[in-house]
Amino acid sequence: MSDMKLMDTEDEVRFCKDVHKILDDAKNKTYAAANNIMTYAYWNVGKRIIEQEQKGESKARYGSYLVKRLSQELSEEYGIGFSVANIRNCRQLYLTFPKESYGYSLIGKIHWSHLRTIMRLDNEEVRYFYLNEVANEY
Repeated sequence: MSDMKLMDTEDEVRFCKDVHKILDDAKNKTYAAANNIMTYAYWNVGKRIIEQEQKGESKARYGSYLVKRLSQELSEEYGIGFSVANIRNCRQLYLTFPKESYGYSLIGKIHWSHLRTIMRLDNEEVRYFYLNEVANEY
C-alpha cells in the first residue's frame, strides 16, 4: 500500500459531521435524562428524610442525627456525593419545591449545582424567576 492520503470528498465530510451530531445529541439527551432522574431521586430522598425526622409531627425532633448517619451509610455504599451538606440539600430541595408547587415541575430540567443556589433564595418570586431563566437555557 502506498502512503498516499485519501482525499475526503465534501459529501464524506458532511457524512462524518452528521454522524458526530447524532452521537453528540444522544449523549446530551442521556445527560439530561440522568440529571432529571437524579434530581427527582434527591427530592424523594429529602421527602423521606422529612417523613422520618418528623414522624407525623409538624416539626422535627431537636438533635436528630439522622442526616449524619444517612450520609455515612450512603457514602460507604455509593462513594462521594453524599456528604452531610449534600444530604441537607436533598432535604432542602423537598422543602423548597413541594410537589404541588410550580417549581417542582421545573427542577428536573436544572442542574443540581444551579438548584442548590436557587433554593437558597428567600424570596419566592425571585426564586421562580431564576428557576425559569435557568430552565429555559436548557
